[in-house]
Amino acid sequence: MPRKPEYTGISIKTELAQDVEAFIKEHSTKYRSLTHFIEDSAIERLKDLRTQLNELPRFDRINGDDTGVLIYDRELKDNKAVHVSVRPQGVICDFHQRGNCEHIKYALKLPDVQEMIKKRRKEGWKIEVSEDEIS
Repeated sequence: MPRKPEYTGISIKTELAQDVEAFIKEHSTKYRSLTHFIEDSAIERLKDLRTQLNELPRFDRINGDDTGVLIYDRELKDNKAVHVSVRPQGVICDFHQRGNCEHIKYALKLPDVQEMIKKRRKEGWKIEVSEDEIS
């Protein structure tokens, strides 16, 4: 025996509900009721948002300073901001606490991080990053 779907109630402004109901009565559409219209609208909007999220890159540079760069990671569940530090001993992901992760790979492609590494090397820092990684 098929299970009946469960429903929940939502509240919308009375004026909006009346406008939608009037529209449904005045025009021949696929909508049978206010509920049908709202449900369909929510499904379509959810599809649009999911598509938009999938089109966004995983990483975005938030900002940087003379210690490193802050990166936004859309795949992380909680704290989505990750700092990648440029230190005398190397480039370190403060989130993973290591020098080889996807955040480091992204940071090393950023022109300001590349310039920072070159500048620090001229100052005598022994940053161990291959030239291939920062080109």
